[in-house]
Amino acid sequence: MIDKHPLTDTLVEEEPSEEPSAGRWAWLICIGSPEDKLATAGRVIPLDGAREVLLGRDESSEGLTVVEEDHRVRVGIPFGWVSGRHAELRVTEVGPGLVFSLRDLGSRNGTLVNGERLHDEVRLRPADVFEVGRSFWTVR
Repeated sequence: MIDKHPLTDTLVEEEPSEEPSAGRWAWLICIGSPEDKLATAGRVIPLDGAREVLLGRDESSEGLTVVEEDHRVRVGIPFGWVSGRHAELRVTEVGPGLVFSLRDLGSRNGTLVNGERLHDEVRLRPADVFEVGRSFWTVR
């Protein structure tokens, strides 16, 4: 007998899908920012087909802006702590999965991963949290 617990049960397909259209999915998730009292928390940006995500300041809006063009996504963050071109997230297909690499683009306030300032490009691991100008992010 298997004990079931409503908080830890995971839903799984009985048969894995082998359809080519199933694709590899990825999401950029905004954990939030004290700059807007966490109003952007929970914003999920699909990265379907994206190879590059540029994160930078966009003061023309009160919330996050997302512009998709070909295999590039531009995320505009409306906080003064964010540089115009702050950080770049690269999405690379490797075998059956995706690899996420993050680098700072010479921003004034730096980019941090799990509280550590980036000096070089770093490969993100599951559950890593990165900070771009006092906004916190993760990828899934």
